[in-house]
Amino acid sequence: MVASTTALICVVDLQGRVLSANPALLDLTGYEPRDIVGRLIFDTLVIPEDLVPAQASLRQAALVGTAGQVEADWLDRHGGRLRIHMHSSVLRDQDGEPRAVAYVGTDVTQQRQLQTELRERAETDALTGLRNRAAMLSALQTALLPSPAHRGDQVGLLFCDLDGFKKVNDRHGHLVGDALLIDVGRRLLALTRPPQVVSRLGGDEFLILTPAATPTSITQLSDAIERDMRRPFRTRHGAITIGVSVGAALGHVGDDPTQLIEQADRHMYGVKTTARARTLRAV
Repeated sequence: MVASTTALICVVDLQGRVLSANPALLDLTGYEPRDIVGRLIFDTLVIPEDLVPAQASLRQAALVGTAGQVEADWLDRHGGRLRIHMHSSVLRDQDGEPRAVAYVGTDVTQQRQLQTELRERAETDALTGLRNRAAMLSALQTALLPSPAHRGDQVGLLFCDLDGFKKVNDRHGHLVGDALLIDVGRRLLALTRPPQVVSRLGGDEFLILTPAATPTSITQLSDAIERDMRRPFRTRHGAITIGVSVGAALGHVGDDPTQLIEQADRHMYGVKTTARARTLRAV
C-alpha cells in the first residue's frame, strides 16, 4: 500500500533523520533513495525559513507524543518549491514510547497557485494592474487594526481625481483615455514605496494608502503627485496635459475605513472647487 499509493509518505526518527520515503514522494521531488534516506529532513525537504518551526514541531512530537496536520513548502532536488498539505502521526514502540513521525502528504501546489491567481484577479484592477477598491478597503482595514508595533501611528489616505480627463476621452477616444489611466497608475507607483498601496477606485479616481503617515509626509506626497501629473503624457495623438486634485485624510487605529475614504473624498472636492474658482477669477 505504501509503495503504490499516490500519497507522499515520509518517516523520520525523532532527530529528523529520514527512515523511509515512498515512491510517490521520490517521483515528485526527483530524489533517489540514497539522496534522502539516512539524511536529515532539514537538509533535504524542509525550506530554510521553515527550519526552526520544523525542528520545534519534531521536538514537540517527541515530548508530547502528538502531531497534527500542517501545510508547508518542500524542496525538490533542484531547489524548486512544492506546496504540501501533511498529516503527521507519532509512531510508538511496543512500550508506547514515541520513536518516529510519519508524514503523509498531498501535493497542493497547483491548487494554491490557482487560488493565488484567482485572488490576485479579484483584487486587481483589470486596466491598470493596480489594486482595486476591494483590495484597498482590505488594506485600509488592516492598517487601522490595533497593533503594538504601530501604536499611535496615523494612517494617511490620498484621494486623487484627474482634472480634464473627460475632455481627453471626448476628444481622443477611450483607447487614448485608457492608455492615459495606465500611465497615471505607473507614475503613482513610481512615487510610492511599500508598504504604501496604490489603487484605482474607478473611472479616473485613485487612492493611495500610507501607513505610519504624518501631516508633513502626506503633504509632501500630495505635492509630488500634483507636480508629476502636470508633466505631459505622451500618446498616439501627441502630448496631453491634465491635472489632478488631491484630497488627504489622516486616520487613527480603530477608525472606520469607509469614513476615512469619504473624508479624503470631501477634501478632494474642496481642493477641486477651490481650483475651479481660481481659474474663473483668472478668466
